[in-house]
Amino acid sequence: MKKRKNEQIERKSNKARFYLSLTACLIFVSTLTTEETTAAGESKYQSEQPLMAPEAPPSLPPTAPAFQRLPDSNSAQARTVGSQAQSSAAGSFPHETFLQGGVVEHAQRLEPVAPQLQAGAVFNAAALAPMQPNNDWYWIPSWYAGQKHVESEIILTETDLQSGRSIQLNRQVPIRQDLSIGFQADRNGQIWEFKRAPYTTRTDSGSYFTTLLVRNRDPLSVNQNQVILRMLETSILVDARTQRIIKSMQEEQINTYTPIAPGIMNMQTSIRSFAADGSPLQEESSVRTVTQSAAFSPVNFYEGKDMRALFAAFMQSHGYAQLLPEQAANPQAEQTQ
Repeated sequence: MKKRKNEQIERKSNKARFYLSLTACLIFVSTLTTEETTAAGESKYQSEQPLMAPEAPPSLPPTAPAFQRLPDSNSAQARTVGSQAQSSAAGSFPHETFLQGGVVEHAQRLEPVAPQLQAGAVFNAAALAPMQPNNDWYWIPSWYAGQKHVESEIILTETDLQSGRSIQLNRQVPIRQDLSIGFQADRNGQIWEFKRAPYTTRTDSGSYFTTLLVRNRDPLSVNQNQVILRMLETSILVDARTQRIIKSMQEEQINTYTPIAPGIMNMQTSIRSFAADGSPLQEESSVRTVTQSAAFSPVNFYEGKDMRALFAAFMQSHGYAQLLPEQAANPQAEQTQ
């Protein structure tokens, strides 16, 4: 269960942002009461505690890359970025990967949402394609692993990509969240993360619910200087009574983590939202300071799966059996004890 908190912080309260962007749409949904709309559209800026006074954002580490645009997330160029980053680790340990050119690229457009998942269609959860994560793992640096805590974030900018209008906010808001990073350690004490995606979650909000399809959670660059993750997801808002889809939206999020002091890392986030047809809607950038609350501890079970067995299978299939902990490398010996 503690690993689920990872998505809460890494995906920046997807439910809240999704409902905020759908405010105009929900006004015209007669089945929703004013109270229900307020509860479902609760902003990430709302809290029982008073908001802190706006202040200038902290300076970002020099290693934090600039955000650039990509013609199409499914284009050859997009695939090349990922393959180049991964290929740089070939034959090396601790499997550091580096983003070619030192930049992170947002998609300019995404593929449209499937017709059966667009507004007006009757939602059928049973018809969704199964979304089970592959057994993919990647090495992570020690400063990135462990139990982490965040108190607040600073929303830097919001941009309407249809009008081109951008607002400089520099607004600090409380979020107070915890996360756990890293699943297993190898024989040398190096820590490995489980990729987790794809997967599906559902959030109920009275007369409607949201199904979130997390399609990708890809490490673009993982080394001693930074960790960059790219997440791609689809949110589907459904009327619980009629089962008809009210609206669907896509979102691409890029998180860049950099160490700034012992036990402290910077988290820079850029989020781009897209309509059901794949056209860009808006973009938001923010920054957080993430502190270490406890050291890394292995996660042996997650979502009903034995992570030790999955980790051993991955390492053996990729030629890293010699890096497995002794018990994982010799399961029969463990059983006889």
